[in-house]
Amino acid sequence: MGMRTDGKFRSETGAALSAWWGGVLNQQPEVYAAGKFIDLSVPAEYGTLRGPRGITRLYVRKDFDNLYSAIEAAVSMDWLGRLNGNPGVGKSAFLWYFLIRFGIEMTIENTSFVVVYQSADFIWEFTSEGQVSIHEKTEYPLSRLQRCVVHLIDQKIESGDPLGKRILVAPSPGRRNIKSAKPIGVKSKFFVHPWDKDEFEALLGLWKLESKEMREEADRLLKTSEPSERRWKMYSKQSSPRVALLDEADRLDARIKAADLYYDWYGGIPRLLRDAEVGDLNDGACERKIQTSLSNTDLPKVYRAILSEATSDDISWLLLHFKRPLVDGARYLLDFASLKIEHLFTETLARTKLEDMVIFLRSTDPELGALRKYIFEHRQKPEPL
Repeated sequence: MGMRTDGKFRSETGAALSAWWGGVLNQQPEVYAAGKFIDLSVPAEYGTLRGPRGITRLYVRKDFDNLYSAIEAAVSMDWLGRLNGNPGVGKSAFLWYFLIRFGIEMTIENTSFVVVYQSADFIWEFTSEGQVSIHEKTEYPLSRLQRCVVHLIDQKIESGDPLGKRILVAPSPGRRNIKSAKPIGVKSKFFVHPWDKDEFEALLGLWKLESKEMREEADRLLKTSEPSERRWKMYSKQSSPRVALLDEADRLDARIKAADLYYDWYGGIPRLLRDAEVGDLNDGACERKIQTSLSNTDLPKVYRAILSEATSDDISWLLLHFKRPLVDGARYLLDFASLKIEHLFTETLARTKLEDMVIFLRSTDPELGALRKYIFEHRQKPEPL
């Protein structure tokens, strides 16, 4: 179901978000320190925040500080910054971190600003006065958009979208998601890497809290039919809101219990686990899913994807991750998502043409290091007579 656009809803949304945003601007820098949880309950309640049901907090990853600083250093007058990384790794979440940190820093410096956040067909305008307003993107004045300090775009730039002069977009890896922005002058690319195991486990602590809150709300509904907060309103539309909440909590608990298994298969991509069906939380289902991806992905496709700066949709992002680089100057290291996937990938080498293998083995690109080393090692193994 799409977002309501009537005047009453816009007014209600703007008032609630303005109250939340005004509180954000009064915070100090420690609120966005690594390992902290930032409250996003109001944006979640009013449909501004994309993501699974129940997500009301942002976990601040340790990479966010360096990523923010790199973006600050790269911004120019006519500029497009692109956040790249595996689908589900948290690129959209970083936009909210950027918005909140930018607002706090500008407030401390007593600098006025307007930041625009765009998702789907809507634009939210955040000002230094603590005001938030919602607009359909086709109605937002282009002159005002081009005067905003930063234009944040979640997911992709559609053909015909009005654009600000300084854009930070968080698309999925496919190039088609930013092709409409080609006229923009300077372009920069930044990578959001998969989660380390310690961060992944910290996030599970947040999920446990969310499950606990769902169960508490279900218990409260025994006494009243009205939800205690707007974020629970979606459940009140069910025939039995209490049962719906308990079912959602049960599914979340099942995902939490399967976290180690999922991390061993898919690496640090939280959304894969959060979106997983309960019936798929086992080794057999994980292996079947990977085998399906492997049957559609061979080495030539991987190589072609790399030639196009690893933004092609020709390969499955279940198999490969943009990991942290191991050498200075590299932006990422394209590597297998997990050791389990690396072992299963061995079977695809038999389908690879020799000329494709030779090109890979001769490459000196440090960003291909893990794949090149793996392929070289397997080609050197003696074959049985």
